[in-house]
Amino acid sequence: MIEKMNNLLKGRSYNLLDDIMVIPQEALHAVLDKVWKLRVIVVILVSVCAVLGTVSLKGQEALTRLLHLETENKAKDATIEKLQKENKLLEEKLAFRQKVDDLVAKIKKEAAWIDHRNIRPAAEKALAHTTDPALYLAIGLVEAELRADVVHPDGVALGMHGLCPKDWHSYLKAKGIMESRDDYFDPVKSFKGSEAVLSALVRECGSLEKALLYYNGGEPAAAGMIPISKVYARRVLHLRKVFAAQLNGYKEKTET
Repeated sequence: MIEKMNNLLKGRSYNLLDDIMVIPQEALHAVLDKVWKLRVIVVILVSVCAVLGTVSLKGQEALTRLLHLETENKAKDATIEKLQKENKLLEEKLAFRQKVDDLVAKIKKEAAWIDHRNIRPAAEKALAHTTDPALYLAIGLVEAELRADVVHPDGVALGMHGLCPKDWHSYLKAKGIMESRDDYFDPVKSFKGSEAVLSALVRECGSLEKALLYYNGGEPAAAGMIPISKVYARRVLHLRKVFAAQLNGYKEKTET
């Protein structure tokens, strides 16, 4: 300041405004520099936020799409599973029908004289309701030519399998198979009743052949005292073998 006063005293020109503006201009340049840097930072931050926002939005869209695809895939999987079950059921029905057809043809060949209308229903029920369809078809064929409405000549044995209520009704009722006399003419109950009785006789007699003798003629037959029962047992066992061979052949054919 002293220098400035000396300049004034010496007559040198001095622009006071220049001196006044020195500090504000320097400060302004500093402020502008800081504002510029801040502006750059803001621009960068805005750009980053925009990018992050875009990425986030795209990520949400991708996630939504993935969830949608997962839902679609689950629906497709459920549809495929349903179709597979339906296809399996259809295959089983077709296989069962083929098995019945083959068995019916074999029965017709072995017993051409019987009413063929009784064969298919009997074959279907034997396959569906017994553990040894060949055996119980053979018994039904020998006993009643596979007719369900038969009252046997003695007036005691009833139905397709010649079951005797006086001997077996209590047992079959306890098994939940028979309730009344009419039940003996129901083919399904006849098959089930025959299997229940013969299974009990096999356990008691020790062999299927002796059980068949007893089934046909009671205790005397099992003791070998009734020749006709021996013929009966041999016939049943022969037919069982024939029908079982047909069923086993079908099984082997379907497994290859």
